[in-house]
Amino acid sequence: LGHQERMEFEASDYAKKRKIGGVLQGQMDVPKDILNRIKTRRIISEAIFNHIAKYRIDGKSLLDSDTTNFVIESNMVKTLPAEYSFLSAKDRADLMGGQAFYAGDALQALIDIWPFRIFEGSELMLNTQIGHGVSKSPFEEKVNQNLDDFSQELLRKIGLRKITKVHEEVWGRIASRLFALRCLDQNNLESDDFNQAKIILNLEISQLALEFLSKKVAQS
Repeated sequence: LGHQERMEFEASDYAKKRKIGGVLQGQMDVPKDILNRIKTRRIISEAIFNHIAKYRIDGKSLLDSDTTNFVIESNMVKTLPAEYSFLSAKDRADLMGGQAFYAGDALQALIDIWPFRIFEGSELMLNTQIGHGVSKSPFEEKVNQNLDDFSQELLRKIGLRKITKVHEEVWGRIASRLFALRCLDQNNLESDDFNQAKIILNLEISQLALEFLSKKVAQS
């Protein structure tokens, strides 16, 4: 989370100062979109962190026993924020272009975050463990008020099909985002931030669900 906060600050600070054709980068549509993605990932990761802090004291399951156990839940907590940290560092490097090559700058941040993605085990294995554990539980059937209709319909189609080991990794990535959606608390976020986080997570869930279904079709 601290890494994402730094990426957000430094990317925004750079965009406020750099001019392209006499126009500040931060005022251009594409850079603004990149900065918004970086900010939204931080908001989502912060929501996960706050959710964990809430349950840490009394030792409750992070999902109120919606999944299997702390192992699966901790995998969710590790994989998505680490993935977001890497993507935000990459976005910052893209935003800075050639300036990203200077020592200690954006590309170094991209290199530094890589070990966090594999420290506890490869992403592939962690997401596969999540997918395996969640597929054995009613997690996807729980009410999630932040899930939009399109994402919900795609997940319903997945639910009609048996989740095999080949598809557990993709399902694990979906499940982590469903968890993140449920961590979003409208009472603790600005309205625009809350809505943007919902949009991003639903978009990612839909994209992953379509990837899952396309693999099912290909396998068939």
